[in-house]
Amino acid sequence: MAEDFVDLSRFEAGKRYIDALEKLGFSVDYALWTVPSDTDVPDDTQLSIVSHIIEAVGSNTVYELLFKAYERAGTPPEIDPWIVSLYGTNTAFGRHVTTIHDVADEAYLTIMTEDGPQKQAVQTWLQIVDRFTKPRWIYKLAHFDDKPGDDWWAFERFRRNVEALAA
Repeated sequence: MAEDFVDLSRFEAGKRYIDALEKLGFSVDYALWTVPSDTDVPDDTQLSIVSHIIEAVGSNTVYELLFKAYERAGTPPEIDPWIVSLYGTNTAFGRHVTTIHDVADEAYLTIMTEDGPQKQAVQTWLQIVDRFTKPRWIYKLAHFDDKPGDDWWAFERFRRNVEALAA
């Protein structure tokens, strides 16, 4: 199982990245750090973003703008788009993320020792399809108030704002 690859500085960098995307007009429904279920390599850590916009325009279209925003300093340099994974809300990953609510970061097991029962803290891992996350890696986000059917216009707002960044 993977170790704790998301320290406070990386978590804060992810928050700044999400804030920058929202400032540019991109609607982030959910965001969290994840690792593949079979890794022990920190380089496999990804910032997973779920957005209803992806259902409307596709992930490749959004990736093009993420790279353009990064190249034009519209997003923090600590988060390279190569480590961002995009998911639509109707993907298996997107549907699963919506079911996660208020999970404790640690659980306690009672183990028997020579001195009697002892509580031992264990970290909680959550599996989302083929990836793992920890409760403390999940961002609590306010959702945009886009109305159903406004996905294309929300994307256009994002596209115009990225295009307006100085080249």
